[in-house]
Amino acid sequence: MAKIPATIANLYLLLGPEAGEKANLINTLAATAQKTHGELDRYKFYPYDLEMTGLISLISTSSLFGGARFIVLANFEALKKPDLDNLTAALKKPQDDLYIILTSDGFKADKKLENLCPPANKRIFYELRAAERERFVESFFKKNNQVISREAIDRLLELIENQNELKVAMEALLSFYSGQDINEVMVDGLIVSSKEVSIFTLFERLALRDSSALEVLNNLALNSEGVGVQTLTGLTWQFRKLLNLKELAAGGTVSDETLRNLAIIGKKSGDLYRTALRKYSLTELKMVMVKLNEYDELLRSGLNPQLQRLALDSFVLPLVK
Repeated sequence: MAKIPATIANLYLLLGPEAGEKANLINTLAATAQKTHGELDRYKFYPYDLEMTGLISLISTSSLFGGARFIVLANFEALKKPDLDNLTAALKKPQDDLYIILTSDGFKADKKLENLCPPANKRIFYELRAAERERFVESFFKKNNQVISREAIDRLLELIENQNELKVAMEALLSFYSGQDINEVMVDGLIVSSKEVSIFTLFERLALRDSSALEVLNNLALNSEGVGVQTLTGLTWQFRKLLNLKELAAGGTVSDETLRNLAIIGKKSGDLYRTALRKYSLTELKMVMVKLNEYDELLRSGLNPQLQRLALDSFVLPLVK
């Protein structure tokens, strides 16, 4: 009978496309680890720019300064088989001061990794599909006896990705336009026109590789909310969808169904993503994701607002020049 491998107490498999709750759990795990060990060295890696020997060494060697190692390997499903085998072998030699968080937008992990992960440490984070989001909006307004057009629903879903923000926006529309038939113009009037620019505007210019993205970034900086981690979080969400679409569009064509499955709603958004596919290669999009992660960690390290702005300029400029 084959021997069943022992599980690794501090190994976590966090799967699925929903990013917000996944990030919250990672931060909670890190806070718990820091409370337990006092010091915590945090690392994050992507397969696209990973030196596997460096990661294996980090896993195998305790910190010289006594702190615990908290390692996040994002998009681990992209690991090549030899790298995956090396990772699995390294993880079979667990250490109390080592935390390994493996994340993926997919729903499955290699069986060898699953066997090493305690069942309680495997989580799947689901997000609402496009059709479910539409039904969510329709149900809300129907329950409140409020008429809203199909075009207005599409526009609302096009502008807002985050589920919590979507609920806030719906409540605002209901309050502001109570008793009126809500149309697309009203959605723009409340959701878009109340802000000079939005993160979606910035992504739109970056998707087209338009140099006016720098002007948009400047306008965002002048808003009361400013720019910072929230800007990169929004861009990461949009570019991840673009990367997923690029991988699915190997043949060069993108169906409306594929767009809707990725929660890309409405003709305007569909046209934007189709155009962006021609502007970026797959390699470039993978590097954009790597850079977004690097700048996100940089901004979270406590930079003052002026340096945060310079960091964002450094991210945007190479994409549009």
